[in-house]
Amino acid sequence: QADGRNVARNLPARYSGIFDAFSKIVRSEGLLGLYAGLGPNLTRAALVNVGELTAYDSAKHFILGRGYADNVGVHASSA
Repeated sequence: QADGRNVARNLPARYSGIFDAFSKIVRSEGLLGLYAGLGPNLTRAALVNVGELTAYDSAKHFILGRGYADNVGVHASSA
């Protein structure tokens, strides 16, 4: 993504492809360099999933509380 911004600004791309990126990162930062940013991304993913599951469950219970049968329509409208 950062390379896309560079190209849009008429700057040269840092990598010519995925394998070039992997090899340059491993060479400059070591194997753990491939995992840079993993912690914040896992935290974000966990929080997004908690929010989505909570919203889905609350919506489903709200709809079921109105007397609707537990079927595909309820699941679809809860999502």
